[in-house]
Amino acid sequence: PVLSLKGAKAGQRFTLRYSEDLDKHGRVKHNVCNDTSEFYCDCYIASGRLREEWSPNFCYKAFRYCEIESDMALPEEYGLLLAEAHTGIRQVGYFVCGDPLLNALFSACIQTQKNNALGQLVDCPHREQAQYLADADLQAESLLYHFDVVSMVEKVLTDFTDGQHADGSFPFVYPSNFEHPNFSLKIPEWDLHFILLLWKLFYYTGNSELLETYYAPAENTLRRQLNCIDTSGLVRKTEDWHISDWPYPEIEQSGEYYTVHNCLVYRSTFLMACIAEYCGRKKDAQWFSDQAEALRLAIMKNLYDPVRRRFRDSSGSANFSQAVSVAALSYGVVPRKEQPALLRQIAAEGHHTSTLLSLDLLRLLFENGKGAEAYAVLTKVDDHSWARMIHLGYQTMWEGFRNIESHCHAWNAYISRIMTEYVAGIRILEPGFQKIGIMPYLPETLAFAEASLEISCGNIYVRWERSSNGYTLKCHIPHGCSAHVVLPLSGQNAVIKERGQLVADGGDLADLPKRLQGLTIQSDQCRLQIFHGFYLFTVESKN
Repeated sequence: PVLSLKGAKAGQRFTLRYSEDLDKHGRVKHNVCNDTSEFYCDCYIASGRLREEWSPNFCYKAFRYCEIESDMALPEEYGLLLAEAHTGIRQVGYFVCGDPLLNALFSACIQTQKNNALGQLVDCPHREQAQYLADADLQAESLLYHFDVVSMVEKVLTDFTDGQHADGSFPFVYPSNFEHPNFSLKIPEWDLHFILLLWKLFYYTGNSELLETYYAPAENTLRRQLNCIDTSGLVRKTEDWHISDWPYPEIEQSGEYYTVHNCLVYRSTFLMACIAEYCGRKKDAQWFSDQAEALRLAIMKNLYDPVRRRFRDSSGSANFSQAVSVAALSYGVVPRKEQPALLRQIAAEGHHTSTLLSLDLLRLLFENGKGAEAYAVLTKVDDHSWARMIHLGYQTMWEGFRNIESHCHAWNAYISRIMTEYVAGIRILEPGFQKIGIMPYLPETLAFAEASLEISCGNIYVRWERSSNGYTLKCHIPHGCSAHVVLPLSGQNAVIKERGQLVADGGDLADLPKRLQGLTIQSDQCRLQIFHGFYLFTVESKN
């Protein structure tokens, strides 16, 4: 904020108090998010000049409301100019559709992410202003798709590598003063997000040198946790702070073994085997692969109920939370024959995950033929929804779904990528976008969706739009890339054309031009391969 004054008296004291909330009297609360604070304010003592202007130089504040108080009568003129402070990250992707709610959510995600990039990625711009591994991992979903921030995301890995402890663990935030009692926490689940973030950055960029650069810190933090495996074959809890989901998770943590933690260790070990393979470390790759499979079998033996076909929250719990099943299925723990039943149960339950595992819930449903259920979760309006934030007038994303914590938390901005990735349909199928997926989900209530991404070799663009008896899909694939296109069908009785040229008529396939390859038609979709260039598909029902 920039405070401007005209006619203030010399020595007059002005206090600027900030909050995201007002109290019952309409005054700015004395708080920072859900923490009481008398110090989230700035104080300025006027010089007595006719006109003067002041702003804080070494800090920034985040707020929805600002209240100006003075120990004397307010001067004849005063004003407050709000300055937006963030690193100048360039936006390179967008999403727009026919639903004002989704557009408002996308805009809120983008604004929230900007508010939480200032020299480093922070979880929120007010309470902590700190860089966490789990937060950065979830932020990378939206960041990498919509901003030119590869170097800033890599900086997270560099920072935590610098701060890694000798035992392989990381400070729970970095940069930090770990020796201070308030900062001496360790979160084993958060440590593993180092590996997830590394893999995510590699998969987006295709730069395998990243895997070699951060191989050692990734291996060290994982081996620390694998060393906690006992005779049960499971990773035993430590004395650290364990978090299965966040915030305010419903998962019960009792007993010696936590299901989400073990599933996350499995996923990280599996990815470490992949990383070792890319780095040419064959022996490491085999060892991590063997460790992962042994852990997966132990999880199924000790934490899975074969009768209920559900996972217990932990070894000492009789609870079977949706979030635990989501983690197990998303991270690849569940054998193929058990997957359909578990997926049906998860889809039937709706939405009971907190922010952290809601990403996995949405992706799990969209990736496994449950688009209607995923879209219902994304767009629903209730006390546990993203839409509630917009309906209450907020223009940034909250930390969780309860209206009591941070109202500007960038890790909840990942739904912007969900919209681009699944509703518009732009997906990464091979590292570095060497192969792109154009796989839109077309909700019956949505008239159109459009998205664009700028990658190193050019621009990816998709727009689908409903017509009276079908829809059109436009897309652009840049040079150096190929794409796998999936066109949704309402049945085999459909006519498919590309730029007016017949591709398929019902079940009959036309002679394909060279730019279209590998066409197959099923009852609910048409699949084909395309290469660089602009395409215009029309899909119309013959009925």
